[in-house]
Amino acid sequence: MLTIHDLKDNVAPLIGNGEIAYDRKLNAVDQITTTLYNWPENKLSYPMITERAILELPNGQLFRILTRSESSLGELKAWDVTALHVLHDLNDKLLHNKDKKNKPDEGDEDEEPQGVTLTLDDCMAYITDGTKFTYDIDGDFGTHTFADMPEGKALDIFLNTLIPTYQFEFIADNYHIHIQRQIGSENAFVFVDNGNISAIKAQYDDTNLATHIMGECKPLVTEDDVTSAEKAVEDAKKSVDSSQTTIDNQKKTIANTQAAQKKKDDAYPASLAKKQKAIADAKQRVVDLQKALAKWQADYAAKGKPVPADTLKNKQQTIANAQKSVTTLTNSLATWQKNQATASEKSKETLKKQQDKLAEYNTKQAELQKKYADKQAKYEKNKQVYTDSGADGDVITAEYTSPNASIYSVIDADYFVDDDAHTKSALQQDLPLHLQDTPKMSLTLEYHEFADNATIRSIDDVEVGNSGWIRDRFDIDISSRVVEMITYLDSPGGHEPELTFGNVIGDFATTMAHLSNVSSSLANAGGTAMPGEVQGNAAVLNFFQNASWTKEDVSDYVGRS
Repeated sequence: MLTIHDLKDNVAPLIGNGEIAYDRKLNAVDQITTTLYNWPENKLSYPMITERAILELPNGQLFRILTRSESSLGELKAWDVTALHVLHDLNDKLLHNKDKKNKPDEGDEDEEPQGVTLTLDDCMAYITDGTKFTYDIDGDFGTHTFADMPEGKALDIFLNTLIPTYQFEFIADNYHIHIQRQIGSENAFVFVDNGNISAIKAQYDDTNLATHIMGECKPLVTEDDVTSAEKAVEDAKKSVDSSQTTIDNQKKTIANTQAAQKKKDDAYPASLAKKQKAIADAKQRVVDLQKALAKWQADYAAKGKPVPADTLKNKQQTIANAQKSVTTLTNSLATWQKNQATASEKSKETLKKQQDKLAEYNTKQAELQKKYADKQAKYEKNKQVYTDSGADGDVITAEYTSPNASIYSVIDADYFVDDDAHTKSALQQDLPLHLQDTPKMSLTLEYHEFADNATIRSIDDVEVGNSGWIRDRFDIDISSRVVEMITYLDSPGGHEPELTFGNVIGDFATTMAHLSNVSSSLANAGGTAMPGEVQGNAAVLNFFQNASWTKEDVSDYVGRS
C-alpha cells in the first residue's frame, strides 16, 4: 500500500495499486513507477494525485511525483506515475554566486585569484543551506581546491561534482544524506548461474581499455602571473622610493621656511631697538632745538633787542622739521611692526601648509608601504603556489602507467584535461580515476529469494552497494558488486527482482588470480576456490572453499529438485 501526501500536507492511503517498480542505483536518485486507480476505496486519495505530490512507500521513503499520465476505461481511471526520491528536491535549489566569486581584493586587480579550497563538509553545508536536508559524513575526505565556488543546481553539484571530486558514496534516507567512502558489505552473497539466479545478461566493454594516460591541468598561478606579481612589487617599491624623496624634499622646504623665520625673528629685536633709538634721537633733537631757540630768544631779550624775524622763522621751521621727522619715524616704526607681524603670520601659515602637506605625504607613504608589503606577500605566495603546483609555464603535465600494463601491454588512453586539478600531485591523483585499466563488465540478472531456506538467508545479503561472488556455469567465480536493484512491490505475478552488477573497483588482481587458478585446473570440472586473501562472511568463505560443483550441488543449494 502507498500513502500520498498532497501539497497541503493532507495524507491518505492509496489502495489496490498496480505493481510498483522500485529502482535503486548506486550513487543515483531512486525511482518508482506504478499505476494508481480510482477505486471506491481511493475516493479521497485519488484526487490528491497532483503535481509534486509525494508517495510514501511502506519502508517510509518518500518519492515526489514528477511525471504522470491519466487514462480511463469506462468509469475506471488510472494514473501512470513516475516519482523520484525526495533527494531530487535538491534540484529545486540554484546556486549562483555572483557576489561570492573568487575575485582579487579591491585595488589588487592585477593579482590572480587563488581558488577556493573546501572540505566535503564545506560543500555539503553550501548546497544544503536553506533546505530541509541534513547530512553526516563518515570518514575524512580531505580538501579540494576549486577555481571558484561551484555553481548550478544543488543536485547536479552533489552528483556530478562532489561525488567524483571527493570519491564517496551515499545513502539517502528521505531528507538526510549519509556519506561514506563505500556503502554496503563485502562478500555478502553467493550467486550460482541457473541456481538462485537466472536470465543472466552479460555485457563486456573493452572499448576504452587502456593502461597508460597522460594529462594536463592549469595551475592557479602561472609563470607569467609570478612575473607580473614581481613587476608589481618593483613598481610598488619605486612608488615608495619616489614618495620618500617627496617627503625628504618637503622636510627641506619646511626647514628652510623655519630657518628664514628664525633669522627674521632673531633680527627683530636689534632692528626694533635701532628704529626706537632713531625716534628717541629725533625727539631729543627737537628738545635740543627748542632749548636752543629759547636761549637764543632770552639772549636777545636780555640785550633789549628784538629777535631777527627771518632767523626766528628759520629756527622754528627747523624745529617743525625735526618734529615731523619724529612723526615720520614713529609712523614708519608702526608700519614696520605691522608688516613684521603680517609676515610672521604668513610665514606661520606657509609653515602649517607645508607641515600639513608633509603629513599628507606621510599618510600616502604609509599606504604605499602597506601596498608594497601586500604585493610582496602576494608575490611570495604566488611564487610558492606556482612552485608547489609543479607547473612548467602555464601548464602542468603528468602521466600514469597502470600495473596492468604488464598484462595488457602499454595502451594509451585519450589525453585528459583536468579542469579541477591545479597541482601536479592533484593531477597525478586524478589520472588513475580516468583510466579504465580493466574490462568493464555489467551483469543483469533475476534473483530468486528463498525465505524458507535459512542457509541461503545466512549467505545472501542483497542490497545496493554490497559485493559478493557470482559462479558462472563454467565454475569461474566473478567478484562483483550490486550497482542497481529493481524490486517489484505488490507484484501479483511474483515478479523477480532484477540486479545489475559491475566489477568491484580494484579487484583486478583477484580476478587475475582466479584466472590463473582456473588455467591450472582446466582438466578439473570442479571449479576454483575463492582466493585465500579475501576476507568476509564466514558462510560465504566456507561455501566457496568446499565447492566442487555438480548439478546436484546446485540443486541442493537452491532447494530445488
